[in-house]
Amino acid sequence: MSGDGLHPTGHRASALGMAGMVTAPHAMATQAGVDILRAGGNAADAGVAVAASLSVLYPHMTGIGGDAFFLYHDARDRTVAAYNGSGASAALADRAFYERLGLGSIPAHGGPAALTVPGAVDAWLALHERFGRLPMPVVLA
Repeated sequence: MSGDGLHPTGHRASALGMAGMVTAPHAMATQAGVDILRAGGNAADAGVAVAASLSVLYPHMTGIGGDAFFLYHDARDRTVAAYNGSGASAALADRAFYERLGLGSIPAHGGPAALTVPGAVDAWLALHERFGRLPMPVVLA
């Protein structure tokens, strides 16, 4: 990456991490995760920091009003935890609701298809509560 560090060019050099690494579709989100690791955080802390950063830096792809699905490997006890932050369906989104709209099935696209309660932030909080090391205000700073 060249330039002022805020505007990445189309070409980036490869990087190697010996004590940890972070990757994200935006350089500043990646840096947020790296900063958390350098501050003594772990992968859960860094993952939440990256996700929260992307909510601001990459809002057309992810955000606090959406869903989150991820796996977390705990090296201490060699287990994998799965998180489903998809939220619940809206209370009124039943079969009759879609029939009143003249639809024979739930559409895959458009407004009526997106009737769920956002679950991303709840998933971040659940991950951090179970595995996080740093205080949440530090992770989100």
